[in-house]
Amino acid sequence: MITHASPTDADFEPAEDLPGITIAMLREDEDTGGFEALIRFEAGSVIPAHTHTHADEAILVIDGDFVVDGTPHHRGAYFYVPKGVPHGASSSQGCTIFARFTAEFDSVPAD
Repeated sequence: MITHASPTDADFEPAEDLPGITIAMLREDEDTGGFEALIRFEAGSVIPAHTHTHADEAILVIDGDFVVDGTPHHRGAYFYVPKGVPHGASSSQGCTIFARFTAEFDSVPAD
């Protein structure tokens, strides 16, 4: 099955325990537990530093400013975070990103 979505017509839902952040699930992999999603940050939104136990994470910035560990990324920027690597994210102006997780999602607060 082919999946189609765009940031303007995707079904965004509030992210649990993350004020100002909404997620539109695009695809879930039943075998691995991985998924792909569009994620929106309102201006000033923050995801505190954390790690993922099982999933590697890949991000593509669609619009706005997406700041990872103090480094701003803008439209078209791509980065990859292997499982177990601490990272946090924020957006001063607001942004939309495409995120891919390779396995079941978890978020463990970083020390």
